[in-house]
This record gives sequence, C-alpha cells and structure tokens, in this order.
Amino acid sequence: MPDETTNATEEFDLEASTERWKWAGLILMGLFFLAFPLFRFYEPAQRADAREAQVEFLAAEGSGLYEDSCASCHGVNGTGAIAPAIGAKEFLDSVDDTQITQLIALGVPGTEMVAYSNDFGGPLTSQEVTAITTYLRSLEEDAISKPNWRTPLEDENLTNNELFILACSRCHGVDATGTPDVAPDISQESLTLLETDEWIIDRITNGFKLMPRFGRILTAEQIAGIVTYMRYGDNPPPDVTTTTTMPSGSDTTTAPDSTTTTTAAGPDADEVLALGERLYQEDFSLAGCQECHGPTMQGGPNGPNITGVSRSGIVTALRDIPDMEVDTKLTRDEIEAIYTYMEWLRAQD
Repeated sequence: MPDETTNATEEFDLEASTERWKWAGLILMGLFFLAFPLFRFYEPAQRADAREAQVEFLAAEGSGLYEDSCASCHGVNGTGAIAPAIGAKEFLDSVDDTQITQLIALGVPGTEMVAYSNDFGGPLTSQEVTAITTYLRSLEEDAISKPNWRTPLEDENLTNNELFILACSRCHGVDATGTPDVAPDISQESLTLLETDEWIIDRITNGFKLMPRFGRILTAEQIAGIVTYMRYGDNPPPDVTTTTTMPSGSDTTTAPDSTTTTTAAGPDADEVLALGERLYQEDFSLAGCQECHGPTMQGGPNGPNITGVSRSGIVTALRDIPDMEVDTKLTRDEIEAIYTYMEWLRAQD
C-alpha cells in the first residue's frame, strides 16, 4: 500500500508541475505578444538616435581632421581660399557622399588636390576620410551660397596682405622667410625680389616644380597685388614715374620702345645704367664681364652665354664671385647696375 500511495502522489505532483509550467509558458508568450508592438514602436526611434549619435561623433572627428588637412586650402568651414569652397551650398548640392569621399581619397588629377587615402600614399585612413565627408555634409543645413565656389577668391575684396596669407604663407611662412625643404625665402631681403615683377608674376601664375599654379584661382590683379605686397609690405611707394634710359653714346633715334621702364623713386636711372655699362665693359677690377661673356652676353671661350640668366642668378654669381679670379667685392648697387645694363642689352635684340 505505501508504494501505491507514493506513486500516486508523485504522479499528482508531476501533473501539477506540468500544469504550472504550461501556464507560465502561456503567460510568457502573452507578454512577448504584448511587448512586440511596443518594441516596433520604440526601436526605430532608438536606431535613429544611435545613427544621429554616430553622425555627430564622425562630424566632430571630421571637423578636427578638416582643420588639420583641408582648411589651409579650402578655408575655414569650407568657405574657400586658394581651393574651391567645398562647404558652399552649390557644391554640396551637386555631389553625394560617395563622390565627396572619392575626391578626398583619390584626389583630382591635374590639380594640386592630391590623394589623401593611405591606400594611395596619403595620410588618412578610410574612417578618417569618411569622418571628413560626414563633417562636410553636416555643413549643408547652414551652407552659404557661393555660385563661384570653384574660384572663391575672384570676387572677394581682399587686401594684398590677405591674399599673401591665403596663397603664400602656408609654404613660405607669414613672414615670407620660407620653410626649410619646402619653400624658399621670398622676403624683402631675399634674392627673389631682385627679379622683375613679370618674372615673379609668371612663377605665381604658372607655378614652378612643387609650387602650385595660382593663375586658375587668382585674377591677374590679385597676383599683381601679391607681388606689390612682397616688395613693399603694407607701405607701397607713392605714384611711380616712367623713364626711358639708355647707355651713354646711344642713338636716341633708334632706341626701341622696350627700353622704357617704370621705376619708383630712387637713384637717377641714367647714372645707374652708365655705371652698369662701365662695370660690364671694362671697370670690373682687371677686366669687365665683357672679357669673358662677350659684348652681347653670348659667351666666349672663357665664359658661358648669360643672355637668359635671371636677376637672382646674376646676383648669386656676382655677390661672392665664385670661380672668378677677381679680388673685388661688388656692392649691391653695383650688381644692380650691371643687371640693369644687361637688361638694356637684351632689349636691343
């Protein structure tokens, strides 16, 4: 009897336990059923919040990366400088995020915009490129309208100083004294400013070696303004005077128009040219430049052709007189006089 009673009790307990679990399962299923609509209601909002937080994080990271890698050319907040205004409404409306990412990662062939992705030798990872793209897109809501976003400086009323800062200072320095292994000294004490305005303008317009071409970004007037600032800083000279000069003994009736030059107030031009003629021909210590380079600078057995040498090249050669068996040290004024005479000789051809 005890065994039958025990078995009956165990069967009853098992049946009761099964019944409890059945009802627990039904209740739990009902809770899941009731919770599903709530999940569908709240989950999209949570996902949207997560996406917004991710975009904000990337935009913040991209802002710092843009400041370090892009702002010097494209301007603060993409408003444009010596490169297009990529924060302008017209630009952002014309491209999607994929195109912006490709422009950053791959660069633009034929321009100064190089590849920034480290897959192509640049400094940025793919996430950093995406962060900059996200930052630029974040500017769209409040983006300024700039129809000339490709050449943003052409209509700006910028001073010569501001133009120099935007176009030149990132390589040559704010003080124009240059950056080692990057760009040379172009300050007022440099050999560069011994070149003519036309020579400097050509360098700025068309570039040279690693120097970008600014002719597609700046107007001719703006480039001329930069040269004026390089020469005179914030204190340009008063109105210049135009004079026609020629060496002593020249036939004034046959002098070409190209001998007419515009010069600021300074030493008498005729005296400078006469000094240069004398130094070039015969009064250069034991012999003048003509002894080696010929009367028309075409060169000879003892010296090369110097008809195409730049002003700074002539100054460099004459300043310390290397390779020349001459003891005399020329002053800067004497070197300038020689170059002035050489320029007159070139004008006779």
